[in-house]
Amino acid sequence: MNEPVKHVESVGDAADQKTGSSRPPPGGKSSLPLLPVYVISFAFLAFTFLPSLCPATGIFAALLLAVLAVSACILVFAPGFALLALAGKGVPASLAPGLVVIGSAAGGWVLFWAWFAGPAIGMCSSLALTAAAMIILCIKPVRCAWQRTRLPALVSVIICIGYLAFAADLGGLNYGDQLVASRYWAVVDNSIPRIFADCLINHGAGLKPFLVADWHSSDRPPLQTGMVLVAYPFVKAAGSRLAYLLLGAAVNIFWIWGLWGLLRAMGIAERKILQVVILVALVGAVFINTVYTWPKMLSAALSLTVGAALFVQTCPKRIRMLVVASATALSLLAHGSGLFAVIGLVTLFWLRRKEWRTRDVVVTFAVALLIYGPWMAYQKFYDPPGDRLIKWHLAGVVPVDESRPPLATIVGEYKKAGLGGFAVNKLHNLRMLIGDPTDWNGEFAQGFAQPGWDSTAGHVRHFFLLRLGPTPMLLLLGIPLLFGRRVRSAAWLKPLAGVLIATVLFFLLLEFGSTPSCVTWLSHTPYTALLLWCVLGALAIVELGDKWFFIILPFHLILFVAMWNCDVTVWPGYLMPAPVFRLDVATCFLGVLAISALVTLLLNSNRWAARGDE
Repeated sequence: MNEPVKHVESVGDAADQKTGSSRPPPGGKSSLPLLPVYVISFAFLAFTFLPSLCPATGIFAALLLAVLAVSACILVFAPGFALLALAGKGVPASLAPGLVVIGSAAGGWVLFWAWFAGPAIGMCSSLALTAAAMIILCIKPVRCAWQRTRLPALVSVIICIGYLAFAADLGGLNYGDQLVASRYWAVVDNSIPRIFADCLINHGAGLKPFLVADWHSSDRPPLQTGMVLVAYPFVKAAGSRLAYLLLGAAVNIFWIWGLWGLLRAMGIAERKILQVVILVALVGAVFINTVYTWPKMLSAALSLTVGAALFVQTCPKRIRMLVVASATALSLLAHGSGLFAVIGLVTLFWLRRKEWRTRDVVVTFAVALLIYGPWMAYQKFYDPPGDRLIKWHLAGVVPVDESRPPLATIVGEYKKAGLGGFAVNKLHNLRMLIGDPTDWNGEFAQGFAQPGWDSTAGHVRHFFLLRLGPTPMLLLLGIPLLFGRRVRSAAWLKPLAGVLIATVLFFLLLEFGSTPSCVTWLSHTPYTALLLWCVLGALAIVELGDKWFFIILPFHLILFVAMWNCDVTVWPGYLMPAPVFRLDVATCFLGVLAISALVTLLLNSNRWAARGDE
């Protein structure tokens, strides 16, 4: 782990050096300077009026799904793309996708506080953010920014459409986030950002004393709430749940952008990145945690952006510092599990430690604290204490306990457990991480994630959804290849494996592990670990060449459909009124079109990558 890793420049960064950063690319400005205005305006208008018209099934529902998913992605991506256009060629290609994620997340962070100040201020701010993005994209050269991000942009939109089509292939699209919960995880967690947004829209009514059941609004970070407020408040009530599902999926599909930037920084070619993303996207846990719109995949995207900024070398230090600071803070503001991921990234920092002076580290930490600080003030002064999940996961105290501060609770519980209890708890964590099916089998997993999954197929589905070790399924075939000579010499192996091992190790040690509620289930895991575990197997397969990729792909796709669509019924008790579900051919066809579009993009990826790196 301590050996220096030779940096291999990404194709995009190499092209940046060839063209030079001081000379703008020919044709930098769009030949259609008002095109961003037309595109974003259409997306905004479509998203405002169409969700309430969406039926449960049929061709019209499938068409609306495609239009609305694209519109949601445009509205969510636009602030980030505007930030990238402002940055110009000063940012290398490997940081371009991450900068889009940061820009959109930062815009959402501003919107959260604007709506917290009042609905009138919030409404003006949401409109102003979209208008500012349009103006920037009209007056700044966007060709370079588009070339650097068009592959991740197109791939993320196509996968987002495919994911939503697969989730709604039995109909019920108009139920939005409730449909996904009733099919895959029948608890309210995916709706909490929407509930938070509704409270802000209604002048803060419902924020106190509790947001949901006995949960304070300060118990979960609010970044996704802010990000969906770019368009959610303008949708009619009848379409609000569908609108939230679409915006939430667009927010969480950013995992593709974060992963793309990190793999670029590792020097991996665009075609291989695209192949890896396709394989990872067909992992059931990645699919479900993207459409089940809790903000864990968003947090992972921002954490991966931190990794890209730590590893890349073709970038001024001040830009890297700003990216690391802002992405770190925003990752924690998306979801608390980002803490384990950020700690795990210390391995990349260690590889680049000679480039960072003590002053750089202090300034970076100060900027991150400045961004995160307002949320700490909210937790302490507006809706205290905001520490329930800290006590839950780090001390094993699940019932509400506001009588002790977090540190005293953690110390007290570890003293109570003793050395023997500590060892037993961490053994539970390890067994859960590697996928030991005998550890608490049935006490937590069965019947919790989804009522009705009591068949053999349902138990198998639970196993792959809730335990990190077996989650990649067919991609596990690539893990033995990591020890072969061809893959072992790859420049990306040590840094990616190091981050994964460090993240999992810190998670294993910090999660308390005393009961089924505070053990290392996949749903508790930092999702950088989920993505990197899948990526290592996928990369090993891709390194063998296109032949093996196209051999694995159809079997991987068939297994995905069989596991996560066939026989995955909707629990009607979660939807009121309870509808009758049947296979929706039109929506299924839309999913098939999305898969075909990905394959077509892959077959032409060399041309796209060459143009993108001009």
